[in-house]
Amino acid sequence: MNVRAKQRLSCLVSSFLQICMTTVWSRVISTVERKRAMHKNVTVIGLKGIKYGNGRNCKNLRRNKEDGTLNGKDLKTAIMVEIIDLSQEIFAGMPVFPSLPEVKITVYATHEEWDGINDVDTISPAVNLLEMGEHTGTHVDSISHMAREFRGQTIETMPLSMFYTEGICLDLSDKKPLELIETVDLQRALFEANLEIKAGDTVLLYTDHYRRAYGTNDWANNPGISVEAGRWLGEQKVAAFGVETMSPGVRKVSNKEVHRICGELGFTHYENLINLHRLIGRGRFRFIGLPLKIRGGTGSPVRAVAIFEK
Repeated sequence: MNVRAKQRLSCLVSSFLQICMTTVWSRVISTVERKRAMHKNVTVIGLKGIKYGNGRNCKNLRRNKEDGTLNGKDLKTAIMVEIIDLSQEIFAGMPVFPSLPEVKITVYATHEEWDGINDVDTISPAVNLLEMGEHTGTHVDSISHMAREFRGQTIETMPLSMFYTEGICLDLSDKKPLELIETVDLQRALFEANLEIKAGDTVLLYTDHYRRAYGTNDWANNPGISVEAGRWLGEQKVAAFGVETMSPGVRKVSNKEVHRICGELGFTHYENLINLHRLIGRGRFRFIGLPLKIRGGTGSPVRAVAIFEK
């Protein structure tokens, strides 16, 4: 091979290697960036909070991806989270507000019917039929529920930002059945907890009435906020407040007017929350209580949760 041919071959090999290295390096960079994006602020939630880490721990998390844990490796940062369920269980015959529909749950279709199986003693429900009102169990009220003049502001028209907020929980567990919660009580609870209400917050009111009275004759005799306290909360520009009880006010004393104030000032409330005792003394948290998108709905059951990030 002459010198010119050798030089031409050398140039061709050099160009080929340069193209190969450029392609490989581009793919490496792309892969790294994708992994960085995937692992940024990853949260991995288990039964007792979050499991996270790198190396061997991450391998364990990858193997558990079917139950909702991490699908990835080399996790450098993670937000530890604890999710607290604030929602009542829905079941047939559960306590509901007087005059509202009773909850009925019946089997609509079974796997045996679908598969043509007749000679069995055990029935396996495939679809249940639920009969209940919108204001069943843990639920949120639409603005249209508050009074006739607000009838256009149904649940599906309300901004989702009202149901995804920061939250605080105030200890009012000294209140007795049918006792009013006044503005001074809210201010005292804020001071004792070293908390403040910010615009857009959801303020949860812990009275311990759920643990004391749920399923008993006293359940309907709950403490509740006064008209003045309701207006004060609205003036703080909250998105909502929430209670453990079946009504935000005391029935036949303040409840109807508290609803009207919510409509006037454009905020809402949650009823029938649980586990509020687990929020006391822990500061601020993320509150989520998303409603179903019911056309013309006056409210909706929610799966309310409080999320603490550590």
